[in-house]
Order: sequence, then structure tokens, then C-alpha cells
Amino acid sequence: MTGVPKSRACAPCKARRTKCFRKRQKCPGPSSLLKFININTSQQPRRRQTTQPRSALLSPTDLVAGRLVHHIDGAKERMVIHIEPFKYLPARLGDSACLLDASALLCNVWDIYRRNEKKVPLSHIPAYGKAIHSLARTLESDNAYTVDTLAAVTVIQQAELYFDHGNSRLQHEKGFVALLSGIGPPKPGDKLHARLGMAAYVLLLPHWIALGGGTNVFDTPEWISAFAGSVADYLNAENLKPFLEDGFVFYNTLCARLPQILQATKAASAFRLGLTTPRPYDVTRLLQGLADKSEQACSEFLGKMKENGLLKEEEDPESPFGLKYWVPTPFSSQFLLGLLTARLIILLANLKWNAIHGNSEEAAALFATLRTACFTIWRFIPFLRDHDLLTVPLPWQSISSTFAFANTREKDYMLGVFEELDLFQRTDNDRRKVPRSRASIEKEINQHAGFMSMQQSPSIPQET
Repeated sequence: MTGVPKSRACAPCKARRTKCFRKRQKCPGPSSLLKFININTSQQPRRRQTTQPRSALLSPTDLVAGRLVHHIDGAKERMVIHIEPFKYLPARLGDSACLLDASALLCNVWDIYRRNEKKVPLSHIPAYGKAIHSLARTLESDNAYTVDTLAAVTVIQQAELYFDHGNSRLQHEKGFVALLSGIGPPKPGDKLHARLGMAAYVLLLPHWIALGGGTNVFDTPEWISAFAGSVADYLNAENLKPFLEDGFVFYNTLCARLPQILQATKAASAFRLGLTTPRPYDVTRLLQGLADKSEQACSEFLGKMKENGLLKEEEDPESPFGLKYWVPTPFSSQFLLGLLTARLIILLANLKWNAIHGNSEEAAALFATLRTACFTIWRFIPFLRDHDLLTVPLPWQSISSTFAFANTREKDYMLGVFEELDLFQRTDNDRRKVPRSRASIEKEINQHAGFMSMQQSPSIPQET
């Protein structure tokens, strides 16, 4: 065409209709690498500037650790008691597959709880089966008796305790005893081991009480020292360690004496029916000795708690008890309730023994002492209610075991408190939560009382 300059490209570039660079002595021909190169740098697009750096890729261990830390930081008060050892877990997730899977299960069910999704049993969640199978493989291996395995069992147990809405819960008491026996006491400075043992002790103590004794693996000086040091460190009160050691010694003594207490109670019933002739002096001396030790342990420890400002009394005009107790941490309330409940068991056995043998004056005095012990426990109810702790196993067992000894006004107050709990509410057709009837709540309380309620004999004085 006239007036149009001819192309100066080489023959290969013309045939392929590609750009030809004639700057070189010999054109290399068409190239995919050169096809999209813009030699004019002024026309190159600028890279978009971002204020946030690109996040690095995370491993599954890091993801679970991050989720676990997130949930622990935002945990409700009712869970602080049991998840306090979990703050040591994120750094150990990479060392144990079963601990990683158990922590992933806890995070999954915790997510469901926080999103207010439909509650399903743990057996319907795939992560639960994975955690159980992973734990089973670990228990069959040579690395079964480790602190990480104990932590995995504790995590699964806590997931079942707080988030399992099925018809039944697995019992891990024998598993805890076997693991703790194989692992042994914690080494000095091993806070995770000591606090996991403490969590297991809280679980096993009501179990031993209900069954009347058991294999107490914690009845050693090493465990007692580790427990006392762990609680003193948690309360930030090192001067309480000697009294805490005395308290744990008393707990262990009670667990060792429980079979004798049960045998004495059965013997008393048989004696009343004329089936046998027990030695009442030995039983009376045993119960009186335990009662004196329990009173001394409780009074000394409560006095030290008040002296250190860890237990305060406040007036409570709303309740029939007149006073309410305040403690700085939920764990403090649980430890005190455990100590008071242990004393209550001994008083109940002593009361029943004297009532069956016709010691009416002694039974009346013991009943007054028992009522005083019940009042001490009941004054923790406002604190437990405000911190959502009434349905935690040990506080719940303590309150239910004393319910039978309350008068009508006191029972109405406690039933009113229980009505507000999610445990005693149902969902109506409009998906609104409404409380259950007080009769059904009272029935469930009496069912949970178990051995510690020790049904009153008709000859025991009643408070109206």
C-alpha cells in the first residue's frame, strides 16, 4: 500500500505474527517469555500497597493452639475451675497426637456452644470419635503413661462435662486412677502435672465418697505437697500451704475411713433390727475422732482464709441465711466446699448412729451442729450463683447433700435459685426457656444427693 512503511521484522517473526526485536544482531525468533514483556517501564502497573502483611501459613497444631487460647481467654467463670491447667497445653500440642485431637474436640464443641447452635450429643460429632480413637492408640502404645495422655483424658472429660447433652456420660474414674498410678507424683516445678492431678482429685473425691472408699493414689507426701503448693500458688497465699497440707491429709483420712463409716452405719441398722451385736464403743470412738479432726481442720483453715482476706462475710437480706460468703476465685469456693462437705459426711454418720441407738440428747446436739455446718455451705450459694458454679459437680453435690436438712423457707429459697439455672429449664413450643416445676427439681436434687444425703431416720430431729 502506498505511503505505508514496510515491516522490518525478520521472516520467522513475520510468519508467526510476533513482535520482532531487531536490536540484537540476530533475532531469536518468537518466544513466549518475551511475548508479554513490556520494555517501557513507565507503563508497568504498580503493585498495590497493603498495610497488613501477608499472614504466614499455619500448621494444624498452631491452629488448634490459637483456638484453644481464644476460648480460654473468654471462658465463663464456671469453667475457670477446671480449665485453669489448660493454659499450659498450647505449647505441648505438637508432642502428642491424642492431646492435639482432644484439644480440637474441645474447641469444636466450644464453638458450637458459643454460636448457640442446636445442641447435639458428643457421639454425633466426628471430632469426638477421632479423639477417642487417638487416645486408644496412645494407651496401647509404649508412651501411654505420660502427662500428655493425662491431659488428653482431662480435656475429653471436661468436654463431656460441659458440652455433652446426651443421655449419659462416660466415667473416667478408673482410667484416672490407672494413669496417675503409672505416671507417679509430679516433679518439683511441674505445674501442669500438679494441676491435672488436682483436677482428677476433684473428680475422684465425690466418686470415692459415693462408693465408700477407693484406691487413693494421692495419699503420699509427694502428692500432698504438690497439691498444697499448687493451691497456694493459685491463691497467691504461700503462708496457707501448711494448712492446705493438713486439709489434704484430712481428705485422705476420710477416704481411708469411709468403708468403716459405711460398715458402722450398716451395723447400726442391723443392730436396730436385732440381727447382730456390734461393738458400739469402737464405732462411737471412730466417728467422734473423725468429727473432732474435721472440726479442727475446717475452723483452722476458715480462720486463716479470713485472716488473709480470702474469705469475707457480707450481709444478705435476700436469703434466709442472713450472711453470704465472698472468696476471690472460684477455685477457693470449691476447695472450701470440699472441706465442709467432708465434715458434713462425718456429722451425718455420727448423727444417724446416735439416733439409731436412742441417744436422743446426743442426736439433738449433733443435729444443731449439722445445721450450723449446712448454713456454712448455704452461704456460698450467692457466690456460686453469680459465677455460674452451682451445676459444677462438687458444689452441686455439696448443696444437694444438705437440701434434706433445710426447713420450708430455706428450701423455697434454694428452689428459686435452681429455677433460674439452664439445667432446670425446658424449651416450650415458642422456643422460650421456662423453668421446670419445683417438684421435679426437688426430686432431681434428692436423686443426686446419693450417699452424702444419708436419708434421715424418723428418730432424727426435724427443723420446721
